[in-house]
Amino acid sequence: MKKRYYLLLPLAFVIFTCCQNPDQKTGDKRFEVTTDETATSSKEKSAVPDLVFYNLFSPVDVDRVINEKNGHFNAEFLNSVNNATRYTDSYKMALNLGVYGADLSYLWIYDQTQQAFNYLATIQALTEKLDIPKDFVDFTLLSVEHNSDEIDTLKSIARDAYAATDRYLKGSERENAAVLILLGGWIESLHIALNLYQETDSKLAGKILTQKYSLNSLINMVQNQHDDLKMSEYLLLLKKLNDAFGSFESKLSPSDIEIDTVNKTIKIKEGTRLDIKPVAFAELKQQVATLRAHIVD
Repeated sequence: MKKRYYLLLPLAFVIFTCCQNPDQKTGDKRFEVTTDETATSSKEKSAVPDLVFYNLFSPVDVDRVINEKNGHFNAEFLNSVNNATRYTDSYKMALNLGVYGADLSYLWIYDQTQQAFNYLATIQALTEKLDIPKDFVDFTLLSVEHNSDEIDTLKSIARDAYAATDRYLKGSERENAAVLILLGGWIESLHIALNLYQETDSKLAGKILTQKYSLNSLINMVQNQHDDLKMSEYLLLLKKLNDAFGSFESKLSPSDIEIDTVNKTIKIKEGTRLDIKPVAFAELKQQVATLRAHIVD
C-alpha cells in the first residue's frame, strides 16, 4: 500500500528544537549565541518546487537533529484533540490542521505512539471537512508503526505529502487554506520551542530568534490574500508578533546574512554572534500564546 503523510513538514522546526542537547551554560542575564542556520540546500530545493520560503519550515532542519531529547514530554504543550469539534469554519479547520500536524511530530519524537494515533484520526477528520481528497491523508496503523522512529523517512514523506497537498489547494484556488495550514503549524512549533526554552539554552535561543525570517515570509504570504477580510485579522496578529521579535537586542548586521533570491534561502553566516536579552523571550512567548489562543480556542 502506498503510504502518504500529511502536515509533517511544519514539524521540522519542532523536531530540531525538541532534540537539541543544550550544551552551553551561563548564569549571565544576557548571552551571545553563535549560530549557522540554513533554510535549505539547492539540491533539496529542486525536490520541493515553490514550497520553500525564506527559512520557513525547511525539511533541512531535520538534518540538524541531535540524539538527546530536549527536556521531558509534556502533553500540556499540545492542542487537545477534544478541541477539534470546536472548529466549524474553514479558517479554524485549516489553522488547526497545521497545529495538529506539529503536535503529531512532537508526539512521535517522544515515542507517544498511542496519542499519535488519536492525532492522526483528528487530522483525517479535519481534512475530510475541508474536502481534501483522502489520498493525501491515507494513514494506516501499519505505516505509522513502520516509520514513526525513522526521522529520515518521515522527512521524505513529509516533503512529498506537503508538496502534493499544497499543489492541490493552490490548484483548487484555495491558497488561503494552504497559507493557514502553514501558519498554524509554525505557531504551534514556536509555541512548543518557547515552552522548551531555558535561559541557559543558547542553541535553542538562536533557533527561535532566526524564526523572525519565517515570520516575515508568513506576513508576506498573508498579505497576498488581501481580498480575504478574515486573513486581515491574522495579519494584524502576525504584525504584533513581529513587534515582539523586534524587541530582541541583536548585533545582526546585513553583512552577517546571505540571501539567495533564486533558491529562496537565507543563511546566517557561520560564526555570527547574536547578543540576546533573555527577558525579551517573555514578551515573545506572551505574543505567541495570544496568537495561538486565537487559533486553538
